[in-house]
Amino acid sequence: MKRFLYLFTLLSLCAGCSAFQGGGTEDLPASYSLIIKNKDVSLYGGGGTSPLDALVIKGARNAYEGASAELLYLKKNYPDFLPSDQKLLKSDGRVYDAWEIYT
Repeated sequence: MKRFLYLFTLLSLCAGCSAFQGGGTEDLPASYSLIIKNKDVSLYGGGGTSPLDALVIKGARNAYEGASAELLYLKKNYPDFLPSDQKLLKSDGRVYDAWEIYT
């Protein structure tokens, strides 16, 4: 089965980004909760199945830490996943990292 996951990865190091910056949670939707915490990086969600409920990564100091959080989420929630495609999508001034995976 093919399944799409959208991971919203506006990192605090992202120049010019205003939404979902920094490590705090005050700018997250009220329905979002902590899914994964790994050192200083936290991942909050949403179900991750569309840009409207995309996962949010907070506290990553660089792209490597953000990508590591994405992979940790995928391994935890889809242990036998096989990546098919990964691309950046832009919508309403936000950047989404879209993973297409087989589960």
